[in-house]
Amino acid sequence: MRKYLKNRCLSALSLLQEAHEELVRLTEQGKPEEALALLQQCQEGAIGVGNLIEDAEGEGTEEVRALERYCELLWECSNETNDGTINPKKLLKRLGKPLLQAANGIEARIPTQREVVFLPYKASMWDSLEPVWEKLKEDPLVTTYVIPIPYADRNPDGSVREVHYEGAMFPEKVPITDYEHYSLEERHPDAIYIHNPYDGANYVTSVDPEYYS
Repeated sequence: MRKYLKNRCLSALSLLQEAHEELVRLTEQGKPEEALALLQQCQEGAIGVGNLIEDAEGEGTEEVRALERYCELLWECSNETNDGTINPKKLLKRLGKPLLQAANGIEARIPTQREVVFLPYKASMWDSLEPVWEKLKEDPLVTTYVIPIPYADRNPDGSVREVHYEGAMFPEKVPITDYEHYSLEERHPDAIYIHNPYDGANYVTSVDPEYYS
């Protein structure tokens, strides 16, 4: 949930940065009404991000204070747009600073949790992936899943001769996740380690085509 919150907040802040570019363009082209409307949208976006942070992290965070300062600057820009004294050349730096402070705070407050999947198929080959798994499973910001997948011996013509599943043959210390209970499409792991990169080109064995790279 916190990873989703982080991504959502950072995405919104990125959109606000893009809006600043448009604000400069509107100011330089002498379109105050459109610039004022965009300033209002930026304020609403910043308030929305601030509310998300407060709901998840409580009140009084540095990130929310940075966004409050950002809203104050938007109000100043609105007044300057109305009276024609706004300086478009200083807009990006002026408005970008508090947003950068907010983004850096979010990055530090909500570390990115990564999900890493291992898809071995032969238990005898696990030793080649095990050192990587051993290292990653000790990282508090990484959740690992070892998911042995079915594979088949092939006949010379490429047809399936015999199907195997070796999930019960891995070392006891390795927690195994049933491949039928983990959906790659739904989970979208951050990284996947595989043994067999050859897909249909392997004429001796083949993993289930569902797991072709």
